[in-house]
Amino acid sequence: MKTILVGTDLSLRSERARRRAEQLAAALGARLVVCTVVDAELPEQMSGPILAEARQELERHSVPGIETAIRVELGEPVETLSQVIEEESPDLVVMGVHRPRPLWDMVTGTTVERIVRAVTRPVLLVAGPVAGGYERVLCGIDLSDACAAAARWAAKLAPEAAFSSFHAVHVPFAGRIAPRGAPEALAPFLADARERIDAWWEDEVLPGRLPKPEPVAEAVPTAFLHARQATDPDLIAVGAHARAAFAPTLLGSFTEDLVRSVPADLLIVRG
Repeated sequence: MKTILVGTDLSLRSERARRRAEQLAAALGARLVVCTVVDAELPEQMSGPILAEARQELERHSVPGIETAIRVELGEPVETLSQVIEEESPDLVVMGVHRPRPLWDMVTGTTVERIVRAVTRPVLLVAGPVAGGYERVLCGIDLSDACAAAARWAAKLAPEAAFSSFHAVHVPFAGRIAPRGAPEALAPFLADARERIDAWWEDEVLPGRLPKPEPVAEAVPTAFLHARQATDPDLIAVGAHARAAFAPTLLGSFTEDLVRSVPADLLIVRG
């Protein structure tokens, strides 16, 4: 990994993201780009001092031993940060979790969602405090190229971590086919899922530490909740993609929900 870019608004959420980016840059020998964007709609008499103060603050917290570039830009936050990402070509983009704004988020999507849609590079959202390297990684397995790439990236970011995985099986008309979850009715669906997982596992390049998941006949959010409760991950890795041709988001509904309510650090890799 050559370059990591962290976007910051100088908040506590962003401070955690910067610390994680610094930890990863030190561990991986990567160059670090720290970028903040000042809103161009501010009056010039306000934006000028803010730009200068932001640069001083970012430079003051630079870590010795890590090659660091400071980018303080004036513009619309999503558009400008996306442009900086394009210019710097980082291997990984690191950001803090978003500040909830229910009505605005419902209409436009969160800033983080908009960044992930705009760029094709892996994005790491940092939710928790940084005490060291990752210890437990949970990977969502949906048999896509995106989820395989997310697992490989997670192995790079968490070389010492224990890995776990989950795979949810959709059973059509489950209430009628398998009332009260009758095992004999679900068995054919689970057997078919195991065969597909086995075939995908043979074809994909996956981390050796990644265990093959035992499929469960549950909705994806339910399967994820159970897996998270069982493993208590400090990093969750998912592939972002939309299966439907006219899906309104490039993330997929499950990933979109995760972005809006991040339960642990979240690695999103676009397919």
